[in-house]
Amino acid sequence: MHPIARTSLEMNIVQTTSGPYLSAGQNQFRSLWTRDFCFSIRALFEINRADVVKNHLTRLIESRREIDGLVPRVLDSIQPRLRVLAACALPNAVRETIARPFIKPIAEPILAEYVDEHGSEAIDSNLLVLRGAFQYFRQTGDELWLSRMRPALEEIWGYYRRRRRGVNGPILQGPFTDWQDSLNRSGATLYTNVLLYSVLKSAAELQLFDMRPIDPENFRAQTLAEFYWPEKKLWRSEIDVGGKALDRLSLDYHLLGLECGFFGETRSSKNKKNEIQDDAKSVYAALKNSELWLKSPRGVPGFNSSAHYPAREKTWAVRLAGLERYHEDLYWSWLMSFAARIALQMGDTEESGRIYAQLHSLFERDQSVYEIYDPKDLRPFASRLYNSEHPFSWGC
Repeated sequence: MHPIARTSLEMNIVQTTSGPYLSAGQNQFRSLWTRDFCFSIRALFEINRADVVKNHLTRLIESRREIDGLVPRVLDSIQPRLRVLAACALPNAVRETIARPFIKPIAEPILAEYVDEHGSEAIDSNLLVLRGAFQYFRQTGDELWLSRMRPALEEIWGYYRRRRRGVNGPILQGPFTDWQDSLNRSGATLYTNVLLYSVLKSAAELQLFDMRPIDPENFRAQTLAEFYWPEKKLWRSEIDVGGKALDRLSLDYHLLGLECGFFGETRSSKNKKNEIQDDAKSVYAALKNSELWLKSPRGVPGFNSSAHYPAREKTWAVRLAGLERYHEDLYWSWLMSFAARIALQMGDTEESGRIYAQLHSLFERDQSVYEIYDPKDLRPFASRLYNSEHPFSWGC
């Protein structure tokens, strides 16, 4: 791990009387955001902080909502919106004086928040916590912890029983509910359903608990067919509430799918080392040649969407803050890092090195890991009300 990435991640570890947690950043995202933490678990293991992973996961699991098993979208000792508003709307002098008592550091009692300002739940949080629990168990072999958490994990899985279409159909979601929560992506998204496949596959491999009647491979086959875009030799990002597949590509689920074998196995086998099936190779080749990768504005992957969403599908808050492009063509440190890791997994060491070199040059220039970068010059993005968060855990 790059030393600046390590330092940035360590700066966001929060010690409380109930143990260590990971915040998403130091400014507007100083709260304990579930999604950001879950995507940072791999990096926490890299710096030997399994204790943070265990403590944060345990708190999320034990804080699940009683009525349906939904885990918190965020944990904090104050309203997370106060941190966002203070960082984005108040001058530094005001934040450090008048507003300081209202934006105190995280400390017990830590409270759970389950819905955002739209009343929307985070559709991917439960999947990410399940995935994180499986990562923790694979890494540590902590059977005692897993045994203790197992009934709660089954409740967390149960959250999706009424949110799927049929036996092998995809998870259906409402507006502003996945990681691209500035956008109304109602219907089915491939991002959420690749996460679902990853969880189903890990549960089957580890034989942790019964997820029937969904069979991972039946689900994978049906989902691949529904979202396929033959002209691109890639997969569309969304199917709307009316059942129409939308002509949009995204980077996130292609990377997640290559990582977990959704597009074909890419991990080591007993007979061959680092065996990569032809279908995974062809998906990687098509992705690498797409507008999301080499044909991108900077010649490296890092922005998520090949198409712009209409203004009516974006939240008023991101438009007010000058963040209309937030989940479209801004470069994300986490996507750049993820793309480099997938290139390495696919055996493309030259491409992986090229992306990592670009990313590390940004770390060295800024002496921190930033959340988002402007595609014009790859400087940390800034708008009239918003500055790219740093240090940003998810990008480490």
